[in-house]
Amino acid sequence: MALFRSFYYVLMLQVALTIAMVHAQDDQSGFISIDCGITEGSDYTDKRTGINYVSDAGFIDSGINQEISSTSKYDTLDIQFSTLRSFPQNTRNCYTLRPKQGKGNRYLIRARFNYGNYDLKGQPPKFDLYLGNDPWSRVNVKVSSATDYEIIHLASSDYIYVCLVNIGLGNPFISALELRLLDSTMYADDKNLRSLTLSARTNFGTSKIVRYADDKYDRIWYPIASTNTKDIQTSSPISLGSSTKESVPSKVMSTAIIPANPTADLFYSWTATDKTEEYFMYIHYAEIETLERNETREFNIYLNDAYWDGPISPTDHTTSTYFTSFYNSSSYELTLRRTENSTLPTMLNAIELYNPIHLQQRQTDDKDGRAL
Repeated sequence: MALFRSFYYVLMLQVALTIAMVHAQDDQSGFISIDCGITEGSDYTDKRTGINYVSDAGFIDSGINQEISSTSKYDTLDIQFSTLRSFPQNTRNCYTLRPKQGKGNRYLIRARFNYGNYDLKGQPPKFDLYLGNDPWSRVNVKVSSATDYEIIHLASSDYIYVCLVNIGLGNPFISALELRLLDSTMYADDKNLRSLTLSARTNFGTSKIVRYADDKYDRIWYPIASTNTKDIQTSSPISLGSSTKESVPSKVMSTAIIPANPTADLFYSWTATDKTEEYFMYIHYAEIETLERNETREFNIYLNDAYWDGPISPTDHTTSTYFTSFYNSSSYELTLRRTENSTLPTMLNAIELYNPIHLQQRQTDDKDGRAL
């Protein structure tokens, strides 16, 4: 009997641990996932991501449910982009989000838009996106492609208001609205308490998008087509080093690019919308190849041909992050150049670019939220 009890307790412990592990891998307690335009009271689990979505009816009391045109639908389109809510009335229409973790936490907020010629006019609108009373971005979408606007925000209130404002260039609309709780150490700008709008989040060395559940915070890591480069990858897990607080997923870090010509540089370039626009840049790198004793990978970082930092030597299957900020140029070119001591070509795993903005956050009185 004692032997049976011991076996029973061990079995129950294994079951409990298994349930805990499954819950840890599928913890959406910090998520708010809204599919705009679906029937009030409906909900579903996205088969591609495993994310649970609900109708937006409980978050806003204005607008009209719409569906994109049949000619705009295709198999690889995210299901959230099939419907939308449009706002032909009122200049300002606001969603009210109340994450249960409340104020004082850092959240990723993503507004998703797919015009899909829902009104058969073939003319997508332009409108403004606000966070409370503060301007977030101007939404400018195309007829046939979906667009995301994303911000990392330290909430000063238990309520977060995402508002769409008509500027006279067509009726605002929205396809999906997503909120994700981040760890307090991620993307911290504690000095100025600024919010960060996403400019680019790029995953090198792959052709596939990475998001939840590979990224527990559901950041969307997009691949990029690059020329004169070679993709490399590893099946081994990549751990997090002490220099990175951003919890970059192992799946993102397990791929990278190297120059096709081993002695050539690696380049990453972009154009700023405004010369005064400041950038926060996070370069994530990890050694994913097995180096021989006589092999070395080492490179310097240059920005617009000016030396920025280095030499940098990626750590074996461990993520490191290089962070810097800069502004005062209309275009930028990042260059990774191998040093004279390096026997191997330079390598790049992932990059994130953000624009810091200072929000006044004049929505501190929660009881006034509905007035927005």
